[in-house]
Amino acid sequence: VNCENANSLFENKEIIILVSLLKAINNPMNDIALLSTLMSSLFGFTAEEIAELKISSKNRKLFLFYKFWRVYLHPYQSDWIMDQKERIIEQAMHMFVSQGIKSVRMDDIAQQLGVSKRTLYELFGDKEGLLYLAMDRYFEKKRIERAAVCAHARNVLEAMFMVLGGVMDNAEVIQRLLNNLRKFYPAVHDKMTREGTAKSRRDLQEMLEKGIADGLFVDTINLDLAISVLYYTASAITVRKDLILPAGMTEREAFVQIISNFFRGISTTKGLLLVDDYLKRYEPAKTVHRMQ
Repeated sequence: VNCENANSLFENKEIIILVSLLKAINNPMNDIALLSTLMSSLFGFTAEEIAELKISSKNRKLFLFYKFWRVYLHPYQSDWIMDQKERIIEQAMHMFVSQGIKSVRMDDIAQQLGVSKRTLYELFGDKEGLLYLAMDRYFEKKRIERAAVCAHARNVLEAMFMVLGGVMDNAEVIQRLLNNLRKFYPAVHDKMTREGTAKSRRDLQEMLEKGIADGLFVDTINLDLAISVLYYTASAITVRKDLILPAGMTEREAFVQIISNFFRGISTTKGLLLVDDYLKRYEPAKTVHRMQ
């Protein structure tokens, strides 16, 4: 950029274009900055081309040019938008989990990511919209982690011990998140609980059915009842541990003792041998001792 003095710097054509570009990036809803950038030497659109694009739009309600532009360029920019959206969801997830759902504001997320707050509202609508996607991401990651652990299980009964044990290992954090959701964002809480329960029950049903098919569980069990026992036992131990747990017993020890006895009740002779084998190989010696 050539200029005769400092005062004329911001009157330089290249600088004006750059300033317009920065303004458009900071606030895409600024039609003047956006159109100035599009009609500059960077993009080369003429006024006639801009008008023709706008007139040809099927959606005349898109008054702001930026909103029209997003629709017009959707096939080309969708990948970029999704990358940005995924990055925001991932960062928000970490912040909500580590700092607390209530304390994290949209301003904090925007500042951490180096984006405008307007961008967050444009992509997610409001904090609840982003919160739901972030929490859905967190719980889905936990499900994927448990599935990865189960991939190394010797049999489905061992896989069920691993899954349920993993639930207990994360129970304190999950319960804290759910309590905060229930208190501050009940609509998000209800939706997450409803969807999470459905996914967990479906996973447990698939495992129980495989256990029956493999000859580990008797085929006379009521699957719905068995799923409810397994699902709500973990919840009861976590939520009311002050009433349930004896002195000196951890939540995991209590849970393993309860579900192992439950598995004994629905197992075939083959399944019983696998229950004992798992407890000897993976669980603390004092837990095994208490169960004998």
